[in-house]
Amino acid sequence: MKRQTISIKRHRDVRRAKRWRVRWRDIDHKRKTRFFTTQPEAETYAEHLRTQQANFGIQALSLPDDARREAAQALEILLPHGKGILDAAKFYVGYLERTAKSCSTQELLESFLDSKEKASPSHLSDLKNRLRRFCNDFEGRTVNTITAAEVADWLRNLPVADQTKNNFRRVLHNLFNFALVRKLISENPVKATPPLKLRDADPEIYTPQEIALLLENADPRIVPYLALGAFAGLRGAERERLQWQNIELKTGYIRVGGEIAKTKSKRLIPISANLRNWLLPYAQLHGRILPVEMQHTFRDLIHRACEKAGIKWKPNGLRHSFASYRLAHTDDAARTSLEMGNSPGVIFKHYRELVSKEQAEAYWSIQPVMESKVIPMVEAAAA
Repeated sequence: MKRQTISIKRHRDVRRAKRWRVRWRDIDHKRKTRFFTTQPEAETYAEHLRTQQANFGIQALSLPDDARREAAQALEILLPHGKGILDAAKFYVGYLERTAKSCSTQELLESFLDSKEKASPSHLSDLKNRLRRFCNDFEGRTVNTITAAEVADWLRNLPVADQTKNNFRRVLHNLFNFALVRKLISENPVKATPPLKLRDADPEIYTPQEIALLLENADPRIVPYLALGAFAGLRGAERERLQWQNIELKTGYIRVGGEIAKTKSKRLIPISANLRNWLLPYAQLHGRILPVEMQHTFRDLIHRACEKAGIKWKPNGLRHSFASYRLAHTDDAARTSLEMGNSPGVIFKHYRELVSKEQAEAYWSIQPVMESKVIPMVEAAAA
């Protein structure tokens, strides 16, 4: 082992009280300097350093043959990267300490879902479906060992559309942020994975005829849920949380409170004449628009209605339809955005000129066939 040079020199600055300098490099090859008043003091300290160096060499020579061979092999691996055995040891110990404080992907998921107890059933179901898919693929891994490259590869290999990949990325980002706040990881690996750039495409909307067919073929218990999406533009999760007392048929407004709205901002939505007629037969004094016992089954009823109507279910299609036909009807992006809880820029960019005035007129003229739909919710729920 090469011995590091220890130098003793007299400092040229006569104003210094300590004019003798000892300079050397420590075991990490960092330069060190210390000053002394007299030459004997400096030489004594230098001799102390030489003894330390000698002892260090003896310790290295006293290592078992296997350990020295491993050290030589480790150096051969590390040298191309400009690192030494001590660098590797420090890094690995740090890794072990972080791992001891972390948890498995499954444990993280359970804690994350427990923190979402106030989330709507549909949102909770979406989180479970997306995140369990990820956690199953990384089963047995501690969360702090998952890298940005692995997350990027996993997202890229999903057999889904780019928008869906971005949706997966969004919930993964939230999951790892949850871990970051709890100090289970040192950084969020999803943050280094940018979302995919999507082509601007017109949102999928329903024609007036399709909306009429959907509502006419729907189970009476979900008609208010569908009508509020089509004619009030409420998000799916907002409709799941909405109460009948939020719908003021007498004043002609729907009050969406902060506890209901996705953005936590209150808004007031006017009840159109046709929406009033769709809601009136089912109106209650209180209770959820979508009864609690239907929170996990209403999607099946929706798909059944689509099959009977001969149309395809379009994700967010009801809200997109409201925005398109409302903007065409009012020609007022600011007004439409206030009713939807969105920005005028988004409304103008995505929904302008998707439908004509004539189509909007037909849409807002969709009325129920009263004799087929006048079924009180209490009776329907018991059916």
